[in-house]
This record gives sequence, C-alpha cells and structure tokens, in this order.
Amino acid sequence: MKAIIKFADKLSGFFGYIGAWLTTLLVITIMYDVITRYLLSSSKIWVQEMEWHIFAVIILFGSAYTLRQNGHVRVDIIYSKLSPKKRAVIDILGVLILLIPFSLLIIYTSKDFVLSSWDVQECSPDPGGLPYRYILKAMIPFGFILILIQGISILFKAILTLKGSEEYYKESKHH
Repeated sequence: MKAIIKFADKLSGFFGYIGAWLTTLLVITIMYDVITRYLLSSSKIWVQEMEWHIFAVIILFGSAYTLRQNGHVRVDIIYSKLSPKKRAVIDILGVLILLIPFSLLIIYTSKDFVLSSWDVQECSPDPGGLPYRYILKAMIPFGFILILIQGISILFKAILTLKGSEEYYKESKHH
C-alpha cells in the first residue's frame, strides 16, 4: 500500500507541477490577448481558444494535486477537530461512495466522446481556431484517471491510519 501511495502522490505532484507552469502560460496568453485586442484592435480566435484549452488542462491536472494536498472543499470546521481515525473513516466513505464511482463514471462516459473526436481528428469549427481539439478532449478521462489514482492513495492512507499508523493524518491540514 505504501508503494502505491508514494507512486500516486508523486504522479499527482508531477501533474500539479505541470499545472502550475500551465498557469504561467495561461497568464501570458491572456496578457497577449488583452494587449492585442485593446491596444492593437486585433483579436485572434486561436488565442481565445488557447486560453480555455489551457484552463481546462490546469483544472484537470490540478484536481488530483489538490486532492493530494487535502485542499478540496469540505466542512473543515468539523473534520479538522476529529481524531485521525474518525477522519480516516470519513475519507474511506467519501472515496468509496463518491470519488471512485464518480471518477469511473466520467472515465467510462467520456470514452465514446473522446474516441469519436480522435476518429475525426476534431478541430475547432471556427475559422482561425485551434486544431487538435481531440487531444484536449482526451484530457477529460486522463484527468479523472489521475483523480482516481489519488483517491486510491487517500483510501490506502486512511486504511493504514485505521490499522494504527497516524502519519498520514498529522495535525496540519496537508498530509
């Protein structure tokens, strides 16, 4: 279990790092768009599409990293006051009842959506838009695979905590 936890946490960390750099790229892209649109009165469709493409990948890569950092929204006022074992039980229930089924549902239901996009080599329907939209669509199941893997890490951390190892539920907010 510890090897899987270590792998999942490193994987989420790697894609979180990529997401952080993509955030910088997004800021530069938006600055370029604003400057060209308002100072040069020239707007490009591909730049606007690039903004939402980058943003989508940031969200999909960053979700697993945020999960790893214990940064997703929940009622921390209650959760943070609980003992590590009670937090572990909540995490096990959350992962088994919500995170794993929802991730599997998104992965499964996006399969045909992504495959049909790849089959036609989908690109933007707008003149001057970006090609390779199918790559962006493939990020949907990939992002949820990352979330699923990180969810398994959380599940294993919680199980180990119930078995007596409280190293994963230290007093700080982050594990």
